[in-house]
Amino acid sequence: MTFSVVMGELTLALYLAWPAFGPFMYQIGQNRAYEPAALAIISLALTWLSIGLLQLLGRGKPGQSQIAAVK
Repeated sequence: MTFSVVMGELTLALYLAWPAFGPFMYQIGQNRAYEPAALAIISLALTWLSIGLLQLLGRGKPGQSQIAAVK
């Protein structure tokens, strides 16, 4: 399952955005020293921000359980 997700992500990245993020960082890193590191930190911060927003939006109403209990 993990392999299929990774291959699907790679396929989407290759067809939708060229160059993809990894090769783009490699190309920048050949000529500059600090830009790839700054880009990696910014992408990590955006990822954490997105995860936090998804958690806030997915909470639901106060007192509402996420998983229905079996009674």
